[in-house]
Amino acid sequence: MPMTIWQSGYRLAGGKYTIERLLGEGGFCVTYQARDTADCPVAIQTLMPC
Repeated sequence: MPMTIWQSGYRLAGGKYTIERLLGEGGFCVTYQARDTADCPVAIQTLMPC
């Protein structure tokens, strides 16, 4: 079962990035599909919480 930290629509870095969906998770990281303010797709990877 995925450990979703950020839900779709969550904004990061003062609104520069908006989370769209969870892409996957591994042993140490969670990866999300997001969009920046120029509407370009980006991937955001963060460490899993302890």
